[in-house]
Amino acid sequence: MVKRCITPSYEGLEPTTFDDVYCQAYVIKQDNRMQKLNRYEYYSLCWRYLQYAISLFQYDCLREPYDNPLTKVQDYEPFYERDYLYVGDGLESEFYLPTPPREDYQIYIAIKNIDEEKYIETNKYTYNPETEKVIFAEPPAANSSVQIICFSVGTFKSHLDDREVAILAEGMTIPFLEEQQNNRRLLNQVVYGGSVKMHSQAEHLKIVSQVGMNQYNIVDNLIKEYSYKSNRECYDGLSGRYTVPKGFCRTRRLVR
Repeated sequence: MVKRCITPSYEGLEPTTFDDVYCQAYVIKQDNRMQKLNRYEYYSLCWRYLQYAISLFQYDCLREPYDNPLTKVQDYEPFYERDYLYVGDGLESEFYLPTPPREDYQIYIAIKNIDEEKYIETNKYTYNPETEKVIFAEPPAANSSVQIICFSVGTFKSHLDDREVAILAEGMTIPFLEEQQNNRRLLNQVVYGGSVKMHSQAEHLKIVSQVGMNQYNIVDNLIKEYSYKSNRECYDGLSGRYTVPKGFCRTRRLVR
């Protein structure tokens, strides 16, 4: 009779949201550009970074439950978005917004008046799911642009442990650094903590390449360590989180 190694149960634990991963991506959170984005833009951009991290980890991550054809990081509800754009007439205060398909939705609304260059977010509204309408406290000005965005951050369908979250958070940093590779100030902060200024363009390009490769190696090593310690094939002698019953799996010693 073939037995299986003992594996932990995640039953009863809350599913891990994408936001749980984003909170661990420290370098990304500290970037001034990210801090200036509105809620919708921030989650939309983070989703792009997370997709890259998932692609690195998807085949090495565990399955939960064991017979799930998808690994834990492949089984998720993705980031959802739907945009609506209206033109105000100065009289109408109600605008149609179909009820979102998921319960964890958020509504982002911004208005740009005809004499303004940027959209300005507003919270002066209510949403009635029965009539499927956004109702403003005051009608938007005539010829103003009303941008309504309905979005959901996204969530994994199972609980990810701290190590799995850390791998995804570190993986997100790779495409982030690639986008920012020409930002000398950010690279100084990542490599030197912001205390050193570089004056050589050649040195800058060398550091750019080195930082990206170092980050990739960090993620690759984290995945290898995870795969080694989280195996479910009963390798005897591993210092993993799963306990292998004594005498259950055996290794052979080479005799020289």
